[in-house]
Amino acid sequence: MFPTSEELQNKLTNLEKKLSDPSLIANQREYKKIAQEHAQVTKLAALTDRCAKARDELEESNTMLLEERDPELLELVRSEIEELKAQVNTLETQIKLLLLPKDPNDAKNILLEIRAGTGGDEAALFVGDLFRMYSRYADEAGWSVEVMSSSPIGIGGFKNNRLDKRRHGLQQTEV
Repeated sequence: MFPTSEELQNKLTNLEKKLSDPSLIANQREYKKIAQEHAQVTKLAALTDRCAKARDELEESNTMLLEERDPELLELVRSEIEELKAQVNTLETQIKLLLLPKDPNDAKNILLEIRAGTGGDEAALFVGDLFRMYSRYADEAGWSVEVMSSSPIGIGGFKNNRLDKRRHGLQQTEV
């Protein structure tokens, strides 16, 4: 179901060879594409290794559960098995998400314009709240936000805002 550790290591080796090729640096678009793929495969390899180790520990714990007779130790082993099952499920979910095909629009920049509608100061306050919400979301996602123009009002809102969200470096995801 998942790629093997050996397959991922072979792919990483090939990508590292491509990245070390001096002629690739001249083509920045191709270099960026390969660097992003390298980051993705590195992350996938790390998750696959962690998942394999957790499965091995789960198998050892299940074997220990069958052989052990001490009731206190049995309880510890059962709790460890539950934790390992949860860990394996979480890692498998993360691996599945990394294996999904990427949307080509994910890496593109966006331009977002927020304007206050009818409603006077209340609409402007809502635009201010919306701006702060989008800004925090962008910060959490690791994106930069550039305010291109704004028309603030005195009570903390905006008549309109233009934002430009840009990604920095490789695609960032939580492990």
